Amino acid sequence: MKCLLLIAVSVAVVAPSSAERPKKRRSPVAAIAKKIHPALVTVRFVPAESAKDGGKPVPGAGVIAKANGIVLVPAVEAADGSKLEVRRHDGSKLPAKVLATDRKLGVAILKIAAPKPLAEVEFGDSDQVKVGDDVIEIGGTFGYELSVATGVISAANRAGPNGIKVLQVDSSVSPGISPGPVFDMKGRLLGIVPKSGGIGLAVPSNRLKELMMKATKQQGK
Repeated sequence: MKCLLLIAVSVAVVAPSSAERPKKRRSPVAAIAKKIHPALVTVRFVPAESAKDGGKPVPGAGVIAKANGIVLVPAVEAADGSKLEVRRHDGSKLPAKVLATDRKLGVAILKIAAPKPLAEVEFGDSDQVKVGDDVIEIGGTFGYELSVATGVISAANRAGPNGIKVLQVDSSVSPGISPGPVFDMKGRLLGIVPKSGGIGLAVPSNRLKELMMKATKQQGK
């Protein structure tokens, strides 16, 4: 007589450790935004006499171009008796003065008194930009400061206003975004959009470097 032996085998199911669990996928835009954030600034007009409202904001955003306090922003014009104030990502405020303004390009160079070296942007080579390249644009969408938008280069070496060569940028919030910097997908500055409107035309980074070098040389900075 044959006997059947039934052997029960218990199987322990072990949950994967936290180190083994797949990490939540995050958009590369988030990492780039985090990288460039310390070098972003906004600008305000502050009346000569202290104002309770903290001053009038200037539309758009700028970048710290050099660690010693050189800042690139869309062109600004202070009202009579007003002073410029730069606000950094951490909320700190620093007085600023205008070193140079190129009205043709629509870009201004400011100098802030930096108590220590500041985080600065990395410049990309705007001559290497190709149509269709993904970009990140920083501005103030409908008044909200330092808003992030994604887009593409829709035209390179485009003839812009005043006959200057510009990069045409199409971003997801073009109708509402105010002037500001444009970055590639490695977080390198490709240009600055000096004016808001239905089309984003950015002054190329190589042209910005030329302007900055000329202005700082004249000022002996």
